[in-house]
Amino acid sequence: MDLKDGTLDRCYLWVLTTPQAALLVVALGILTVVGSLVEPHLFAQWAPEPHEALGHAWQIHTAFLSIGVAGIAIAFQAFPEPPLAAGPARRAVVDFIAYRGLLLQGAAANALLAIGAVWLASDLNVVLGTVFVLAPSVVLVLIAYARLARIFSDPHQIEVLTVANLRKGLLLEVLGMEKDAEAVAAHWDGVNARPYLIERSGTSPDEGFAVTYQGEPTTLVRWDFTRLDNAKALLDGPIGPKASESPAPEEADVTGARVRLLLRPGAPVMPGNPILRVSGIRPDMEPRRLQGAQRALLAAAITGGNDWRARIRAEMADLEDGVLEAIRAGRLGRTERGYTYYREVIDWIRSETRRRGSKAAPEQLRWIESQTWEVDDAAVQAGSRFAMAATSAAQARCTRAVRSNDLPALQAALLTFPHAWRLLLDQPASGEDAQEHALVALQNIAELMIPAELADQSAAVDSAKACIWTYVEMIKHSLDGPGLDSRALRALDYMSNLYRFGRRDLDAALVHKNAGLIALAAWVMYSQEKLGKLAGVDPAPLLERLDRRSVGEALEVLDERHESAGQWRFWETRDALPLVAQSLELGSFAVRVGLLAMRGSPGFTIRNDEDLSLAQRLVHASGQAAPLGGATDSAKYKVETTVEALRKMISEWEEKQNRILAELPLDDSRVDAFVNTLRQSLVDPPRLLDLFVGQTSSASWSTVGQRRVLGMNVIVPKVFFVESPRTIAPPEDLGRQLANAMVRGEEASIVEQCLDLGHEHSARVADLPALLFGLATDMIEPVAIASSYEALATLGVRDFETGEVRLNQSAIRVFPLFDDSLDGKVILVDRLHSLDALREPEAKEELEPLADVGVAVGVFTHPSKGSEPRARVELGESLQWRVVEEPRVHAITIIDEADATDEGAPEG
Repeated sequence: MDLKDGTLDRCYLWVLTTPQAALLVVALGILTVVGSLVEPHLFAQWAPEPHEALGHAWQIHTAFLSIGVAGIAIAFQAFPEPPLAAGPARRAVVDFIAYRGLLLQGAAANALLAIGAVWLASDLNVVLGTVFVLAPSVVLVLIAYARLARIFSDPHQIEVLTVANLRKGLLLEVLGMEKDAEAVAAHWDGVNARPYLIERSGTSPDEGFAVTYQGEPTTLVRWDFTRLDNAKALLDGPIGPKASESPAPEEADVTGARVRLLLRPGAPVMPGNPILRVSGIRPDMEPRRLQGAQRALLAAAITGGNDWRARIRAEMADLEDGVLEAIRAGRLGRTERGYTYYREVIDWIRSETRRRGSKAAPEQLRWIESQTWEVDDAAVQAGSRFAMAATSAAQARCTRAVRSNDLPALQAALLTFPHAWRLLLDQPASGEDAQEHALVALQNIAELMIPAELADQSAAVDSAKACIWTYVEMIKHSLDGPGLDSRALRALDYMSNLYRFGRRDLDAALVHKNAGLIALAAWVMYSQEKLGKLAGVDPAPLLERLDRRSVGEALEVLDERHESAGQWRFWETRDALPLVAQSLELGSFAVRVGLLAMRGSPGFTIRNDEDLSLAQRLVHASGQAAPLGGATDSAKYKVETTVEALRKMISEWEEKQNRILAELPLDDSRVDAFVNTLRQSLVDPPRLLDLFVGQTSSASWSTVGQRRVLGMNVIVPKVFFVESPRTIAPPEDLGRQLANAMVRGEEASIVEQCLDLGHEHSARVADLPALLFGLATDMIEPVAIASSYEALATLGVRDFETGEVRLNQSAIRVFPLFDDSLDGKVILVDRLHSLDALREPEAKEELEPLADVGVAVGVFTHPSKGSEPRARVELGESLQWRVVEEPRVHAITIIDEADATDEGAPEG
C-alpha cells in the first residue's frame, strides 16, 4: 500500500486483520469467566452494582457501535462515482479501514459485554469490560473514522488504493497466465516433434480445407497430439507408401498431409472460427475417410479451460470506464493519470511474471497491452489534446519497454501510433498537430531511446525494425484514406531519414526501410488492379526513395517466413469476409515491384536456400499476367534482362548443390535416428499383426500358401540422411511414415486372409453391436476390425483409437484401420482360433534385422541422373500364415438404411 501508516494505524490493522488478534478476544472471554468465579471486591465503597454497571456498558457499546457502523456506511455513499473505478475503489476503501474486521471485533466485544452483564457479573468483570472491551472498541471505531477522513479528503489517495486493489485482484489471473504459458511450452515440444504440423503456412488459404469450431465460446486448453497423429494417418492412408510384395524400387511421396494449427493453448475459441487448416490432401479422397479425419481433428482441440483474459478484462473494466468518463468530461489531467495507472498495472503484471520465472508467451503479454485501445479510440476522437495524451502514454510505455529490453511490450505499445494516426485522418484540421506529435514521439523512440538504452546489438536492431514498420503502417493508413498527401509524405520523410547517423550497428535494420517501401508500392499496385481503389495514387514517391542496392535483401525480408516484417502480409485480408477462402496475392505484387526496382541487374547472388527461393519467386512473378503493369518498354527490357540473369543463377546454384549433396556420404547418426524411430513406431501403438503372432493354442494348424516377403523398396530424397545446410527433412518423420506404411501392408494382408475365410453377413449400422455379440458367443478372444467411421462410432470407438465394446459380461476388442482395404465391411475374428502369423525379418545380407519388431531395414545411396540426389530405403518382413480348422471369422457388410428397408431384416 502506498499510503504511509503511522504506529497507531499499524496497530489498528494488526488488531483487525491478523488471526493472532483473535486470541485477545479468547483471552478476554476466559478472564471474564474467571472473574465471575473469583468475585473480588474492588473499591467497594465506590463500586456500582456489577449487573447494573455491565448493563450500562453494554448499552453504551451497542449504541456507539450502531452509530459508528451506520456512519461508516453513510460515508461510503460519499464515493458513488470514484475518480477512476467504482468497484476497485470501494473494495480498496473497505480494505483500507479493515471494515470486515471492524464488524467482527464489534460483534465479539458486544457479545462479551452481553454475556458478562447477564450471566458473569462481578466487580472484576466491570473493570475488564470497561478497560479491555468497551474502550478499545470505541477507539477502533474512531480510528476507522480518521482513516476514512484521510482518503476522503484526497481523491488521489483513493486512486492509489484503487490501483493497489487492481493488482490484488489480478494476482490469480497472473497465475492462470503462467499455467497457459506452461501449456504453450508443451505445445511447442509437440509441434517440433511432428514436422507435418506447421504454425505458418506458405500455401494459399484456399488449399485443402479448414476445420471450424462449433459450440459455445471457450478457451483452448491444449492440442491432443495423439488424435492429430491419427488424423494424419487417415489423411495419408490413400496416398502414402504402402508395404507390398513387389521388390522393385519406387518413388515415395513422403510429404503427405500438412496441418496448420491456427490456435495455441490459452487462445479463445469462438463458434464458427477455424481452428486448423489442412493442406496436401488428395482431391478425390473418399468422403467418409475425409469426414472421419475432420472429426478426429476437431476432437484434437481440448477446450474448456479458464479464460484468464475474460477475468482480466472484467477486472480492468472499471478502470477503463473511469478513464473513458474522464475523457467524455473533458478532464485532461484525470485522463493522463488514468493512462499512468494503466501503465502501472501492466508493468506490475510483467514484473510479477518475471519475478515468478513465468514462461508467459509474448502474445499473452501483448494482449494485455492492447487493452488500452478503446481508451485510445475515445481519446483521439475527443480532440488533439487528448490524442497527444494517448500517444504520450504510448511513448511512455515504449520507453519502459526499451529500458527493460522487452520487445513484445514495445511492439504492443507501438500499435497505438498507427491506430491513432488512422483515427486522426478523419480530423483534417485539428488532427495535424496530433499527427506531428505522434511522428516526433516515434522518432524519439527510434533515434534516441533505442540507441541509448540498448547496448545489445540484436535487441537494438529488432526494436529499430519495429519502429520502422510502425511508420509503414501509418503511411499505409494514409494511402487508404486521403492518399499520398502532405501528411503521408511527412511520415514518409521521417521514416526515410531514420538511422542515417549514429550507431553503425543499426545498419542491419535499414533494409527494413526498403522492405517497407516495396510493401507500400505493392499495396498501391494491388489496390489498383484487384480492388479498383487508389486510382489517383502514384507510387513514384515510394520507388524514388528505394535503395536499389538492397532490393534483393528487402524482398527476402518480405518473405513470409520472416517474423519481423510487420503485418504487411495481412493487409489484403483485413476486409475479407469470415469463413471465405481467399488467395493471398500481395506477396507476388511485392516481387513485381522488386523486379521493376532492380532495373536490369538482380543486385544479389544466391548464397543459401532463402536466396534461391527469392530468385525462383522473382522468375515466377515475371511470368504472371500483366506482371509489369504500365511499365515502359525500356523498363520491360530491363526486367527481362534481370529474369534471364536470375534463371542462370538458379540453374548454376542447383547444379552446384546437387553435386555437393551427391558427394556427401550418408550420415550414420541420421540413419540411426531413422531406424530408432521406425522401431519405436512399430511398437507403439500396437500393431494389429501382433495379435496373431506366435499362437500357442493346442489346435491343429495348416499352412496357407508359401512364405512371402512383405516389404518396401522406396526412393526418397537424400536430404533425409545427410547433414548439410540444405537439410530440412527430419529422418524421424520418414521413420514414422514408413512404419505406418509397413503397418498398412500388414493390415491389408490380415484383411485379405479374413475375407477369404470369413462367413458373410450384412446388417444396418444400428444393429451392428447386437450382431457382433451374437456371433461372438463361441469365441475366446473376439476382435472386431473396422475402418468405417459410422461403425466405429456405433461401437463407441472415437477418433480411430483402439477401444472396447461391452455387453453384460462380454467384451469385444475393436481395432480401427486407417486403410480402405475393408471397403466398408467389419470383420469379427477370434484371434485364438483363426489365424497364426509366422513373422521374422527378411533374411537379406545387406539388411539389418530388427528382431523385436520382425522387420529388416537398410538405407543406401541411389544413383541419380541429373536430378536431386536420392537415397533408397528397403524394408522386409518374412510372413507366412497358418489357419486353424473351422476358423471363427465373420465378414459383415454394412448396408444403408434404405437398402435395409428394401431387403428386409438384416442377415444373422
